[in-house]
Amino acid sequence: MTEHTLALAFLSGALLLLVAGASRSGRRKRRSVQPPALPPLLLPPLLDLLARSPFDLRSPSEQRRIIEYLQRVDAQAAGPAVHAKIQLLLAEMALVTGDREQAQVHFRAALVWDPRLPVRRTLERLESPCLFPTSDPRAA
Repeated sequence: MTEHTLALAFLSGALLLLVAGASRSGRRKRRSVQPPALPPLLLPPLLDLLARSPFDLRSPSEQRRIIEYLQRVDAQAAGPAVHAKIQLLLAEMALVTGDREQAQVHFRAALVWDPRLPVRRTLERLESPCLFPTSDPRAA
């Protein structure tokens, strides 16, 4: 009879440990399956492409695709320096296509991301309606 009691005590102790272990909050949780992240869009391949063939020599559909790609890269950019560089590229592309208003918008955005950029005079020239701006103190 003692053998049965001993086995019953052992089983009840194991059951208590199992119940106590299952109610712990520190137990390992199941891994949630996450979809694979999209690879980050890269700026250097586009810069290499533009170095080989300038933007203004491309067809309008290619120009649109490049601008859309830059806008997607800008949405995923990591730091302010990357944002500023992309905005400068977009502003220069807008100037090449003749869209002065869009160029002003992109130059202002680039200055917001990096105020040290040397584009203030370019922005002033775009904003002034006359050919010879008189705001420059050196102009006489």
